[in-house]
Amino acid sequence: MDRAVILSIPDDDPAARARVAAGDAAGADLIELRADRLARDELLRTMRAAAVPVVVTARSIAEGGAWDRGEDARLRLYRAALDAGAFAVDVEVRSGLRAHVGGDLDPARVVLSHHGGPCALPVLEDRYRELAAVPGVRRKLVPHARTIDEVLAIREVLRRATADGLSLACFALGRPGRISRLLAPSWGSWATYGSSGPGRETAEGQVPVADLVEVHDVLGITPRTALYGLLGADLGGSPSPAMHAAAYRSTRLDARYLPLETDDLEPFERLRSRLPFEAVGVTAPHKESAAGRCLSLDPAAADAGAVNTVRFEGPAWAGWNTDGSALDRLLRARLDADGLRAVVVGSGGTARTAADLLRRRGARVTIVNRTAERARRVADLLGV
Repeated sequence: MDRAVILSIPDDDPAARARVAAGDAAGADLIELRADRLARDELLRTMRAAAVPVVVTARSIAEGGAWDRGEDARLRLYRAALDAGAFAVDVEVRSGLRAHVGGDLDPARVVLSHHGGPCALPVLEDRYRELAAVPGVRRKLVPHARTIDEVLAIREVLRRATADGLSLACFALGRPGRISRLLAPSWGSWATYGSSGPGRETAEGQVPVADLVEVHDVLGITPRTALYGLLGADLGGSPSPAMHAAAYRSTRLDARYLPLETDDLEPFERLRSRLPFEAVGVTAPHKESAAGRCLSLDPAAADAGAVNTVRFEGPAWAGWNTDGSALDRLLRARLDADGLRAVVVGSGGTARTAADLLRRRGARVTIVNRTAERARRVADLLGV
């Protein structure tokens, strides 16, 4: 198996295990069953019924999991899982089980892993060398990203593994690392792990498998794939990636629209300088600060002081605000705003666009906001 999307099932999710036992793999190529607190018989029963091969993982408390039954018991569980046909078992490289790889545990059926630590290239190179020193295993390296640009170190260590001819799965924990779970297979990672749905993650930053497979088609991303994205601080639940994916499929465009979660534009700019993003949609809280970075703005963006779309032209940003034209079409279709009183709730980029449009259409506009001072500042700027 060259590359795989792996559905990770937590040990406290019996409903997900029941779906696995009923043959539902949610489109994944492999299933990881977390067995930290799971009874041996239930683990083996679920594993045998699964429609795709299974990786069994029992992570100790020291490793960030909940296994508290000792190394001997964990070894016995792993051996029983392998005897029952498990694809592999996950062994932390610094755990007591490491000594059994090549003895009680067949290296070809071991995922040798390291979780946590900084997502910095020197650290990742050290961890990679530690994993590479063990022959015959699949390797998994999962650091914790603090900013979105740190995932560039993952691409570099995957290039190193590919050049060395070694099998390595590498992506980052944390919300800023989520983008690495989508791009890692295209960088050479043999696997990326996803959840069965929102709120059922086994690690911070996991993406639902349905999104990995159906929305982003992560195994289909190639160097020729055009990259776009949605830039915001909290993108959970946004329909934009699915909407764009449907449009790309309908027009047979080899492109992806990826969630780019960051609290600050500077780390994104460092990421963009190394990855070929052609354009992004912009949402809260970056609409105004992104407009400030643009070398050119369309009239609507210039009037509102906010953008919702940015195209990159080399190092330069060019910005548009399509909120205004959309709102204008809605107003024209529904009512004549001239002489009406209008209240705009909020004072962010979209609210500013709406207030400015209503004012220009002849409405008497009032802005209300949770922070009165900000509402006054925006009202003074727009003359409402």
